[in-house]
Amino acid sequence: MRILLITPVMLAGASRLPAAVERPNPFPAYSPSPQEAADAQAALQAASDALTAGNLDEAQANARRASELIPTSAAPILLRALIAEQRGQTADAIDLYREALAWAPNAPRPLEALERLQAPRYTEVVTPYEDQFVRLINETRASLQLSTLKPHPALAEAARAHSEAMRDLDFFTHESPKPGCHTTMDRFLKRFDGYPSHIAENITRRYWRPGPALNEQNIALSHQEFLGSPGHRANLLGADFVYVGIGIAANAEGDYWVTELFMNPRPAKSMRMIVQPGNH
Repeated sequence: MRILLITPVMLAGASRLPAAVERPNPFPAYSPSPQEAADAQAALQAASDALTAGNLDEAQANARRASELIPTSAAPILLRALIAEQRGQTADAIDLYREALAWAPNAPRPLEALERLQAPRYTEVVTPYEDQFVRLINETRASLQLSTLKPHPALAEAARAHSEAMRDLDFFTHESPKPGCHTTMDRFLKRFDGYPSHIAENITRRYWRPGPALNEQNIALSHQEFLGSPGHRANLLGADFVYVGIGIAANAEGDYWVTELFMNPRPAKSMRMIVQPGNH
């Protein structure tokens, strides 16, 4: 397994998958200290006041501060989404509203906002083969009593961009020669606002032999190959992840390249990035 150190955040190794009977809650409740709770409330109020006054930079700084103090709360994420909307950053706002739903699945405000912004549904921005990968991943996780991962359109777009770069620039690695997109984190930050607490990437490819490789049978085979590789399997079954995005690129002959991205958007003082050297 290759481990990359990303500064200024801290990198840790992949955790072992616990036995199913001993599996802890993958999304444990976070309990801030009384001081953290008070500071977060003050930051939220300051962010709200600044937003009302039109001071967007001040509002964003305070909303980010609140996210650090209460990382599993949807409230500061919603404020950051509203700020992005105010700035006309619709794509960023949509991503943040989806993050808020990860922590408050039935909250009406992000659901209403996504409808208002006409946010595309996952099935509108992915191919059937990308969707097949997501279904296979969640079927595998469910069979092991693991939480299902939420498909994320923007994460799929980031993954697809790397698959397309591998196809077009003739390389097969996590390190891209594309300017500004060298690492997984570089590519993530081009599409998302802020660092995640956990991110992992798997890659694979399959060539024409003797007909087009891109079909349902080979997609299922690629998924099984990921499961047969300890590092890739650890990413697929990681308890820390909330979202998944699959990006596939194919050429005219039907060869295909796949990038899988797994992400937990929760802000954290330290983060973990696992990059597997997909060698299928």
